[in-house]
Amino acid sequence: GVSNESILRNLEALSSDVVIRKKITVRMPLVSGINDSDNIIDATVLLINRLRLERATLLPYHSLGVSKKKNIGETEELFARPSEERVEEIKEKLHKSGVQTEISGKA
Repeated sequence: GVSNESILRNLEALSSDVVIRKKITVRMPLVSGINDSDNIIDATVLLINRLRLERATLLPYHSLGVSKKKNIGETEELFARPSEERVEEIKEKLHKSGVQTEISGKA
């Protein structure tokens, strides 16, 4: 529910410096039905390529923070983790576009 405008603006500014650009790894949380659609992934690939970034890490959703939120009196929100197959498809799409991609938690 919050705009990512300032994040994108900062990423664009940082990636304009070739030395800094080489150090950037895009970390992409993946939540099934929220941001794992082909349209969103395609737009992300276009952005990464336009900014000439080279690395990405996919972060499939996990529910580890749910109990923490409950313990501090917050309302818990449960989301779905994308299937392993879907995460691999996304990884392959990024890889085919020239982005070195890893999945968090996988060797």
